[in-house]
Amino acid sequence: MRIIAVVLVLFLLIAGLVGFALLNLNGIINKNKVLILAQIENQVGREVEVESIGVNIWSGLGLKLEKFKISDDPAFSTDNFIEADDLVVSLKFLPLLQKEIEVKKLILVKPKINVIKSKAGNFNFESLSKDKKESETQKKSPIEDLLISIVDISNGEITYSDLLKGTTINAIKIDLKSKNISFDKPIKFDLSLALLSDNQNININGEAGPIGEIFDINTTRLDTDIKISGLNISELKKNFPEITKALPEGLGLGNNLDLKLNASGTGGELELKDINIGASVFSSESQNLKVSGNAGPLGKELPDFKLNLNLDFTLDPVLIQNLRKFEPIASSFPKDLNAEGPISVSGKVNGNKENLNLLFIRFDGSSSEIVLGDKFKKGKNDTLKLATDAVVSKNSILLKNTELTLNDLKAKAGGKIGTDKDQNIDLDINTNSADLSSISNNILALKDYGLSGNILVDAKLTGSIADGKTPNINGKATLQNVAANIKELPKPISNLNGTVNFTGNSAKVDNAKMKIGNSDIALNADVKSLEPLSIDYTLSAPEIKLSDLSQSADKGEVINNLTIKGTASDKNGDIQSKATISSESGKFSKINYKNLGGQITMQNKIIDFSDLGFNFLTAKLKTNGKYNMQGEVPKFTVNTNLSGLNITDLVKTFISPNSNAINGNTNLELQISGAGTEWKDIKNTLDGLGNIELTEGKLIDFNIAEEVLSGVTGIKGLSGLVSQNLRERYPDVFKTSSTVFYNMKSPFKIDKGKINLNNILLDATNYIVDGGGSIGLDSALDIDGVVTLSEKLSNDLIANQKYIGILKNSEGKIQIPFLLDGNLPGVRPKPDINFISKKIQTAIIEEGKGKLKEKLFEQISPESQNGEKGDNIIKDGIEKVLPFQKKDKQGGPEESGQEEKDQETEKEPVEKLIEKGLDSIFKKKEN
Repeated sequence: MRIIAVVLVLFLLIAGLVGFALLNLNGIINKNKVLILAQIENQVGREVEVESIGVNIWSGLGLKLEKFKISDDPAFSTDNFIEADDLVVSLKFLPLLQKEIEVKKLILVKPKINVIKSKAGNFNFESLSKDKKESETQKKSPIEDLLISIVDISNGEITYSDLLKGTTINAIKIDLKSKNISFDKPIKFDLSLALLSDNQNININGEAGPIGEIFDINTTRLDTDIKISGLNISELKKNFPEITKALPEGLGLGNNLDLKLNASGTGGELELKDINIGASVFSSESQNLKVSGNAGPLGKELPDFKLNLNLDFTLDPVLIQNLRKFEPIASSFPKDLNAEGPISVSGKVNGNKENLNLLFIRFDGSSSEIVLGDKFKKGKNDTLKLATDAVVSKNSILLKNTELTLNDLKAKAGGKIGTDKDQNIDLDINTNSADLSSISNNILALKDYGLSGNILVDAKLTGSIADGKTPNINGKATLQNVAANIKELPKPISNLNGTVNFTGNSAKVDNAKMKIGNSDIALNADVKSLEPLSIDYTLSAPEIKLSDLSQSADKGEVINNLTIKGTASDKNGDIQSKATISSESGKFSKINYKNLGGQITMQNKIIDFSDLGFNFLTAKLKTNGKYNMQGEVPKFTVNTNLSGLNITDLVKTFISPNSNAINGNTNLELQISGAGTEWKDIKNTLDGLGNIELTEGKLIDFNIAEEVLSGVTGIKGLSGLVSQNLRERYPDVFKTSSTVFYNMKSPFKIDKGKINLNNILLDATNYIVDGGGSIGLDSALDIDGVVTLSEKLSNDLIANQKYIGILKNSEGKIQIPFLLDGNLPGVRPKPDINFISKKIQTAIIEEGKGKLKEKLFEQISPESQNGEKGDNIIKDGIEKVLPFQKKDKQGGPEESGQEEKDQETEKEPVEKLIEKGLDSIFKKKEN
């Protein structure tokens, strides 16, 4: 009971004290209503309006100002700056017992605050700072001792308007709790609000200040925790364009920003700690950036190198085409880089701009397509990863634990890369034994070669790489069972094994082995300079099958004991080479050769070969020329000299192994040009000039003179032309089946698949043959010729048959035209029957006319000999006497074919017919 009594006494005592305080507060209010409002207006410098002032006990003992309003600065607006349902002033209890007011808490219930920024850049709240300070010696009223220690806002709303930009933004559901509102003490606060959201998505708590009588963000201290969830960045940038301007170009910051961090320091030198960011960047539709760690100091006036970073980050995924638009790194992308598809980057960054450490950086571009000009291409199914630890300083990048993965290739690197104008490097590089087939499609220079096999690199690179320079290389590259397809070769390169040993700017290849088709080849090279390229090399092969090098080559064609010694160099991007070639023996184009040798040079895609020669059969061939590969179709020009060739061997080689159609020694000079890679294309482009000469020769089973004269013998009027006696006297013409000659020569021209012979001349015993025509590269022959008999043979033939004399030339030698047409080798000469027949007929007619005139003139009177009558008599007489010359329907001679038919019906020599005609005329006259 005693305890209960004590409690009741205490309760009554407290209740009494509270009641006394309320009475004092009510008395103060009743006595000072006008003074309270006046004091508030004096403090804020604005008109203050309330509906009523009363006592409040629900939020602590204090005042309650209902429908509280503070007017705006009339320079900005005629509306209110603040409107609140209530302004609750919670007072400290003990001072009230002494009739003094000391504020414990100030609460704005559902306030609406209008913040306006003028076109001049001033804010409407700046004029609230007009304090009415009293001297410290002046007596203060209870209201003048109103010291605000806490300001709270409950469910407030702020409208921010920028009159210059014409933008307005609202923040709702604002809850603010603050303490120690003062100019000379730090202000503690806890602010939550909903910005561009229906729910609270921003919270800032901590303390700021003291702010001093003149607020300066650069000197005001802060220690705040900031949390942002799902902030709508798109709407924020619309209302605050300066945010867009402040962000780096190309960042592409999207919606739903999440952020947590602690900001401490001053506004001019701010440290950010415990950073956690989730954001959509580089135009991603979802959050693809996560950042955690610390950064600072930050400040508008601080230089870049002051900023220290200690951040972990993940950027996954990001499109390369969007990343290259990011202004801070855009210039570091090569101009000829094109890429599509996502990549991911993660790692840790610490340090500053002067000395930045990139730790555990991981790059994965396996899902993207990347093309670097005409050098590199990575498909969407190719693996591409990079992992590195690096230190980036002002003039260099120090690589540590760097590994590049490209499909099967794993390359490790460590060292330094200079970023200054010289770009000096000092790198150690080594790779696994990488499968070339897995990376050859990525390196475009290798794409078309169908590479397989393995490559292993262990090297150190030093020197400058600026402007495409080649650094010094020390180490080696090993090729293991490499195979490749070269489009110019019908068979692949295989089993390439060898090591390239690098020393500075030079290198050596010792006895590298490979196969082309079934041909084994060895290569030794001394690279005197890698930049610019200068190399001496020796290529050797015990046997090369030409079918391994050319599709048009026969299987039996081969080069034995081949050696090529040469040099190659790079002159301003043009590879120039010069080589000496030699081969002990071999076979190509059905030719078995020996001692092949010559010199070949290449410059600007033009191959020159000089003194290229070899021995084959009984001949020696020398050739010079050019092979131009600058255009789509290669072109060539060749000058050839061939001497000492037995034509029989040549015919047997190229036409028929059993052929004995011709023999003799051949000399040939030829200048020829053409274009193409296959004979079927080349032959129609050939164009050239030449001379061919055969000495001490024979056309086997082909007697031109005998065949031509035998053909002539069948013409009427030339029967019995070649008597047996004549054959005995000229056995070299008539008693041999062949044409034996001392010399046969002809200049010729090759044009559009034909060899045009301009002046064929064959010099044989008792006759010569000359003519012209063409020989097709398909063996088609079309030649017109003339056999000119010696003077002695001509006279003997005329003595045997006088009408052959009509074919004499001015030197008294018989000339008989003939034709050669058809396809070799079965072509025979044919005398020109029509031409010879007409010549003989003309001679016989003229002879008949002469005899007729003699007879007629003896019988006809003199006065009629010179008249027209005499001529008509002669004409009529000839037509009657010469029955083989009949009139056609127009009265003229019939065609030569009919003449030949009439001549075939003759049973007596022409002379007899003429004499009979003359006798009949004169006998009739005598009767």
